[in-house]
Amino acid sequence: MKPIINTLTKTGLSAAMLVVLTACSSSKLNDDLQSQALHPENKQVLASANLDADGPDYGQSAYQLIRQQFGKNAIESPDRFKNDHQGELHIQEHTDKLYGPYFRFILHRDLDGNKGKYIDRQRNEIKVYGGSADALKGYRGSHFSYSWKFRVSNDMQVTNKFTHLFQLKAVGGEDSMPIITLTGNTRSGKAGIEVRHSPLRQTRILARADWDLIQGEWLEAKVQAKYSELGWFSLTLVRLSDGAEIFNFREDKLDMWRGLNQQHFVRPKWGIYRSFVEANKLKPSVLVDFANFSIKQFATN
Repeated sequence: MKPIINTLTKTGLSAAMLVVLTACSSSKLNDDLQSQALHPENKQVLASANLDADGPDYGQSAYQLIRQQFGKNAIESPDRFKNDHQGELHIQEHTDKLYGPYFRFILHRDLDGNKGKYIDRQRNEIKVYGGSADALKGYRGSHFSYSWKFRVSNDMQVTNKFTHLFQLKAVGGEDSMPIITLTGNTRSGKAGIEVRHSPLRQTRILARADWDLIQGEWLEAKVQAKYSELGWFSLTLVRLSDGAEIFNFREDKLDMWRGLNQQHFVRPKWGIYRSFVEANKLKPSVLVDFANFSIKQFATN
């Protein structure tokens, strides 16, 4: 099935020309790099972590499960910060009849802040961070894969600003901007989901699709990344109800590194991180469900 994808470039090339250029470029790729991207199962796995919900009122709580895999400070939910919206769990566990237990991330338009601050944005995320296992951190030259399932609610709205659902974010060096984001927004009045790459302070849209293709649908995302100045990034995003590919692409010779020394790294973040500038366009609460997080580090030689 053809992917439902709209790839954008600064040059404004037509879709047909983009296909031709992509095909020509792909034919010149190094065979080893192709193998890494298309067949990660052939690579030696150096480390891995899996985060799965175990269902409401059973086993461990959502926060216990997250901390067990990613570390005690891996959660950036409003209830964890003084002067923020405490007294209500913003990550809960539920069960889907078809896909099993999952985590529900909740944001309240009028109550939630950003790590204890009420500014121009809101956050409810989980992350790999400095206190996580070193094997889960993307140090320079490393090759990682990340996979997960997610579902945005039928009535979830996005604005002209950002609503990040996934980030690859540098820690150390030039880390003010995320390297990669999967985000919802509107352009020319049309809601969409897009993949952005931000080399330093510039941003380029790698792919975009209509928001209504994903609303209320379980999706499976699979990401691979090589962390270097001439690294690469790939993403497949599949709608599970019918197998439709929303995205399926790879970008080579991509700047995927921001660090300045060997302690710096890149880490994944999942959840809801959104601008609050156009709050009047948002509903009082928003729900995004996540399940089956997986991180793998592969050998690079």
